[in-house]
Amino acid sequence: MILGICGKSGSGKDTLINMIKTNNKHCYKMVKASDRPPRIYEKNGQDYWCFTKEDFKEAEKANFFITVQSFKVANGEIWDYGIFKSDFKECLNSDCLCLVTLTPYEVETLYKKLTKEQLDNFYIIYLNVTDDVRRKRLLERGDDIAEINRRIEADNKDFDNPIFLSMIDKIIYAYETKDIYEEIQDNIDTGFFDEFKRG
Repeated sequence: MILGICGKSGSGKDTLINMIKTNNKHCYKMVKASDRPPRIYEKNGQDYWCFTKEDFKEAEKANFFITVQSFKVANGEIWDYGIFKSDFKECLNSDCLCLVTLTPYEVETLYKKLTKEQLDNFYIIYLNVTDDVRRKRLLERGDDIAEINRRIEADNKDFDNPIFLSMIDKIIYAYETKDIYEEIQDNIDTGFFDEFKRG
């Protein structure tokens, strides 16, 4: 089963996934590839697989990724992100709960590529966190002001997409990541994800 965690920048997606993984030995974190400069606290292979621009393009040409998304950031650079095809397909058939952060574009792309049976192993949660909370977290993280403003504006547009919203299985409104974690952990403990079937 794949549990996709969606949310705007600063909504606590990675923090949530790390909390779930830490407290559940049968959970696995799917690590994306990216050619963006790593943040000072990020570890290669743990937060992202860090690629050079050239290596990322070679991997994309070799069809290693099931999805690729590019962002033009505030300073004019293009940052690319990819989900490994082999990793994703293995997780679809795994008894483990596989965790991955997803953008609206990635959700829509994956929906188009998966069969009905595969979609039964793909559950999507959207963390709906206010702009004020997100901006505070991004500032505390040390992100560039111009990039914060770009992300908030772009996120509000992308996440209001009705096609994306129709694909969401659950929206969680909460300020504290620990409250979101407790709600999802209850689903894990009760076997909800094991028994999930899309209607």
